[in-house]
Amino acid sequence: MIAVAVSLVANIVWYSWRTRGTPPELELRPWAFWANVIFLVWIVVLLIAKVPFWLFAVSLAVNVAILVYMYRFYLPPREAAWEREQRRQAYFPKPGRRKRRRR
Repeated sequence: MIAVAVSLVANIVWYSWRTRGTPPELELRPWAFWANVIFLVWIVVLLIAKVPFWLFAVSLAVNVAILVYMYRFYLPPREAAWEREQRRQAYFPKPGRRKRRRR
């Protein structure tokens, strides 16, 4: 139970940590956080029920598979689209400070 509490605290610290990421990654972070929280609650339920170890292993494999799917297959197309949009936006003129002319 102590290990589950420590991992929950580590997950909360990871979620709250200020990072400079791309907007798609920052959009995905809450989904990964809640997937981990639900997994940790599920582990506590399994511990209380005293189920066989293979159920813990299957649960861990499912959690890792969800996270791998999110970061390997769901995130890259969104990051690529965001980078394309950033490159496209670079072509548009930006309103900037106008220089005063000297007379």
